[in-house]
Amino acid sequence: MRRVVLALVSALLLSLSIGSLAFASSSTSATSTSATVNTASNSTLGTILVGSNGMTLYYFKKDSYDKSACTATCEALWPPLTATGTPTAGSGVTGKLGTITLANGSKQVTYNGAPLYYFSGDKAVGDTSGEGYLSLWYVATPALAYTQTTTTLPKTGVSPLVEVVGVLLAVGGVALTLRKRAHTV
Repeated sequence: MRRVVLALVSALLLSLSIGSLAFASSSTSATSTSATVNTASNSTLGTILVGSNGMTLYYFKKDSYDKSACTATCEALWPPLTATGTPTAGSGVTGKLGTITLANGSKQVTYNGAPLYYFSGDKAVGDTSGEGYLSLWYVATPALAYTQTTTTLPKTGVSPLVEVVGVLLAVGGVALTLRKRAHTV
């Protein structure tokens, strides 16, 4: 009986370590020393952003300027584009590339403040199967921009809130402004 239990525990540990290796392998595939963001032509979406491996890059609507909201389980499905060096812009990339530091210490590449991701469901160059996923994930294009704005409200004596921080998301000429509402105290 003891041998059976030991065999089962060993099998479980082996499967967990193989799973960890598979996860580590998929996570590191999105990493490069100096990530290059390029453009590619897509028959449906027009000009899109792609990584140096030619795979489509995405943005997440729950992210904010220079801040990723995708962690843990989310990262398994949507691996961030990471780099250990300075990201470089390929031909047709007109926006500003930067990096943010993730909880695990790695550097995620941003485009005009928007963190960039791959989709694990894309299997070949040119795939865009993550487009519109859960109405939260979209293919990144050169027009993508996250901008942080601050608006000062007039003092009315009704609310102690003086400043509202909003996020302006501009994609393909469409702009949405999200703002926190002031409450009366």
